[in-house]
Amino acid sequence: MEVGISCRVITGTYTDESGESERHAWNAVRIGDSWYAADVTVDKSTGDKRFFLCGSEDFTGHKSDDKFLYLHLSQKSYNR
Repeated sequence: MEVGISCRVITGTYTDESGESERHAWNAVRIGDSWYAADVTVDKSTGDKRFFLCGSEDFTGHKSDDKFLYLHLSQKSYNR
């Protein structure tokens, strides 16, 4: 929390659009009272920003056993 933003590392798997799955990690970031998912690794490889500060309705392809993610992740994406 170097700049005052709470962040957690979440581990699990990511399944890409071709159906291939692999072990993966991403972040849960707290803004205000809500938590959002951010996966800058997939964003970099795909060239888009679709997994930056996402809520559960937009965070497709990611699966985790971390109950924190499913209990606290906002349903809607930040600023969309």
